[in-house]
Amino acid sequence: MFARKKRLASVIFPWICIALIARGTPAFSQGTADYLIVDKPEKYTVLNQFQQPPSEPERNELAPYSPMQIIDAEETLGDQVTKAVRCELNGKTWFLQKDDAGKLLGTGAKNGCALLKGCTIVNDTVFITHANELQFYIGVKPGAQKGFLNKAERIVRVFKYGNTWYVFRGIRPAQYCWCSFTIAGSYHKSITVRQEADTAIALDVEGKIIDRFRNANIAYQQYFDHFNSVTGQSKKIPVWQYSVQSKTIHGFLNAPYRNTSLLEESTRYITRDLENVLMGKPYVVRSENGDITISPKPETAK
Repeated sequence: MFARKKRLASVIFPWICIALIARGTPAFSQGTADYLIVDKPEKYTVLNQFQQPPSEPERNELAPYSPMQIIDAEETLGDQVTKAVRCELNGKTWFLQKDDAGKLLGTGAKNGCALLKGCTIVNDTVFITHANELQFYIGVKPGAQKGFLNKAERIVRVFKYGNTWYVFRGIRPAQYCWCSFTIAGSYHKSITVRQEADTAIALDVEGKIIDRFRNANIAYQQYFDHFNSVTGQSKKIPVWQYSVQSKTIHGFLNAPYRNTSLLEESTRYITRDLENVLMGKPYVVRSENGDITISPKPETAK
């Protein structure tokens, strides 16, 4: 009986590992997504990508009104009991726990969060050319005027909901808000790749990309260590290796996983994480058969 269980595990377990790592690939159509806007994330029961309470530095990453892209609204955590919403923000996975009624756990205000369905993903960068012209609003949904965007300010338009854009302002502290670009081109202009591309990927962005590869390696190590201990086998553990060359970062799996589709779903999930890290930046992520390359977007203007 035990031998039969080991044989079953040897067939099933690696694919369970891959499914667990890759689980959550969005089911929405390309170019749209559902977002959860939470006014005060610290008021809710939030878990990090390892399904653990976040550290203080991790909590500081959750700015007020952060746009959390929903990956799985009905996630079941590792204990097979706890329900949660699985989200992504800036390339990281977060879990917001739910109660038995499906509501978010925590002490947040009744109107402190909003579910926005069918948003159009934008992720472009805009340069504000005039002061005191473009109004912005702060809240889980568009509302009363708060102020004006500053002249010479660069913002990232995360998504569009109806006729309003949800944007990220790179001021200190970081701020998310709503803005209506009602008169196209009058008070703002899009920044082309040629205008914004640097000679190298910024160090902070490079660090986030490398961290994502490292986190995938940690997950592979945990799953395959457990598999090998249960089955008595010695399956080779997948490892993402990477090289950095000025404007390009190249990640690649070790053999026998490279140049195969064995970890296709997992690679797709990592690719989406990296696309979120590079939100609004002039870089593109390409992946195929155990290879992921981050490089500058083709120039769109001379």
